[in-house]
Amino acid sequence: MEELELTIAGSVPPDALPRGVDAVGRVSHDEVRELIEHAHIVVIPTYAEAFGISLLEAISAGVPCIGTDIGNQAHIIADAGEIVAPGDPDELAASLRRVIADYPRYRDRALRRAELVRRQWTWPRVAEALLAALGSRTDHPS
Repeated sequence: MEELELTIAGSVPPDALPRGVDAVGRVSHDEVRELIEHAHIVVIPTYAEAFGISLLEAISAGVPCIGTDIGNQAHIIADAGEIVAPGDPDELAASLRRVIADYPRYRDRALRRAELVRRQWTWPRVAEALLAALGSRTDHPS
């Protein structure tokens, strides 16, 4: 198997990291985009997620993703990656192996999903949906 590299963004583990692992800590939004542009797979094994904007950014760049079954991650990723239970390192490792072993298929799916994500998940469309939802409420304050 070829040598793999892992970049961890967001937090830095307290212990020494093995060869091939780099922890960059907290990053700006622009740095997130740059990391995604260089990634082959984006993995966000979260226990809590309000929305999943980083997954949307990765999918819109055509990068296969692995996320957890928390919130709307499964809806964002769809068939462009894998969904695992949070806190299950064996399942996460198995998902990584599947994506790596069949990378061209996952990449193709991510590229196809990217088209849909770029059309449907724009800020103007999100704003329209929010306004429509707020406008349709029947319990308006007087």
